[in-house]
Amino acid sequence: NDVLKMNDLDVKRIGIDNDETQLALAIAVDQLLTKGTTTFYESDVVALTEILKAKAVIADLPVGYYPLEPAESYQTRNHDDKSFVHHLLIEKSLEFATDDGWVYLIVPANVMMGDQAKDLLKFLTQKAQLKAFLQLPAAFFKDPRAAKAILVLRKHGVGSHGEVLMGQYPSLKDIEALKKFLQDIKAWVKLDKEQNKA
Repeated sequence: NDVLKMNDLDVKRIGIDNDETQLALAIAVDQLLTKGTTTFYESDVVALTEILKAKAVIADLPVGYYPLEPAESYQTRNHDDKSFVHHLLIEKSLEFATDDGWVYLIVPANVMMGDQAKDLLKFLTQKAQLKAFLQLPAAFFKDPRAAKAILVLRKHGVGSHGEVLMGQYPSLKDIEALKKFLQDIKAWVKLDKEQNKA
């Protein structure tokens, strides 16, 4: 928040969750960090019909099957069985992003694998630019099946497609590997900016 103020950026924040406990926690943290300037809604994001637009969409996606039947308009829905909630929310996140917007998501590390991954990738290439896919350190997760990754998307048709940053965060205990990894990210950001100027 202080960095935004130093750069004279006025940010309007909105938070949405269907779990009242998670929402209460988010409100408490918001009170500490931003003096309660975020607007929160208790809602099922998948079923939300009002489309709020933002330049940046940030979410830690739940994993598993969506218990209800999603709207027919969802391209990522599974027509033969239950739909993955994280696929539906990736699609909804892109709907929330403005045409020049960015989407930063914590997703299952295996989201790009499995039977439905091909359809998800096809959808993503039609709607967005895949900018980065970074797996979080394996030590963060007791069960490898619970591993997560950071997925970064930019709305389709904006700038160059450039290079996709892919990799795995090293252990936070390995300081040298972490420094090199952060230098690689910095170099990629610089390259991406240069490619998008052309």
